[in-house]
Amino acid sequence: MSEINIDVIPIVVGLIGLSGLILVNLLNALPKWLRVLVSLMLLLILSFCILYLLGKIRYENGVFTIHKSNPPSKVVIIKPEPPIDNEQQKPYDLLTNYAESLKNSNEAIRNEAIDSLYYIAYKHPNHIKTVCEVFCSHIRDITNDSAYRKKNTAKNPPEDIQHIINRLLKNDGESLIFDSFPKNLQGAYLYGADFQNAKLDSVNFQNATLSKANFKSAKLNNVNFETTVLNEKVSFEDAQLTEVFFRYNKLTDVNFQKSKINRGVFRKTRLTGVNFDNAYFDVANFNESVMVEVSFRNNTLNGVSFRNASFSKNINFTNAKFHNVDFWTKIKPKKGEVIFKETIFEDIDIEKITSQNYTTRRTNP
Repeated sequence: MSEINIDVIPIVVGLIGLSGLILVNLLNALPKWLRVLVSLMLLLILSFCILYLLGKIRYENGVFTIHKSNPPSKVVIIKPEPPIDNEQQKPYDLLTNYAESLKNSNEAIRNEAIDSLYYIAYKHPNHIKTVCEVFCSHIRDITNDSAYRKKNTAKNPPEDIQHIINRLLKNDGESLIFDSFPKNLQGAYLYGADFQNAKLDSVNFQNATLSKANFKSAKLNNVNFETTVLNEKVSFEDAQLTEVFFRYNKLTDVNFQKSKINRGVFRKTRLTGVNFDNAYFDVANFNESVMVEVSFRNNTLNGVSFRNASFSKNINFTNAKFHNVDFWTKIKPKKGEVIFKETIFEDIDIEKITSQNYTTRRTNP
């Protein structure tokens, strides 16, 4: 029962006394119908007073209100799910839903799904590998679709594909969480893709199309470009390449200016119009490669092998520095000359790079 408001009781009692006094003085003089009405009023006042005293009527903030007592509540016991299972199940369900949303026709929904998948991986490290595989699989599947290739031939990737590349390989103010996981982008069509300032670790681009792609100032480690299409002014300018494989490839109009190449493999690769000016080589393999109009001006070549390589038409080593470079057999240019102007040779057998088929210029033999 609620506490009775004692400030209201005198008013109620006064009303009851006044009503009784009026009833005693006027009862005999009033008509019957009026006496009945006065009696009803008195009953109402008495009922109000009784209900108030019982706590059924309350006076709160200047207003009388009727109080209804609630029945006793039943105790319901809910058995909770095991917390470990619950924590693991929820991210997995969300991951599945967002992976499906990557196929949505609305680009905004696709971009939102990409961000959501990234943050699932960020908050739940046990899902990083799965999210990485979902991203790579989506790029491969979408860009290999015939309708996609027809629509995007010689065009930069759509916003959502570039967004995935950024999440996989670029920092963008967030943690780069996919470094230690392999990224399989074999056969992907990524014409004009932007990898500038990206960090590419354990990426497989085998058989992919990367025409006009931009790797400027990127860091590449253990990246496979075997049989990859690299043409239309692909840029690796000022990039750092470590254990990067270009075997069995055709590089046309590719820019490696100011790049640093450590353990790069160009074996059995055809290089046409490739620019290595001001680059730095620390162990590289050009064995059995074919070079046409390739420039190594102002280069430092340390531990580089050109065994059985074919040089033809304007191979320029002007101002290059050779240290422990292995040509193994004599250079055999087919057209034009190989230029060694102002070239410095250290720990190399000069006789192995002389040939009567062209003129060598060595001011610092």
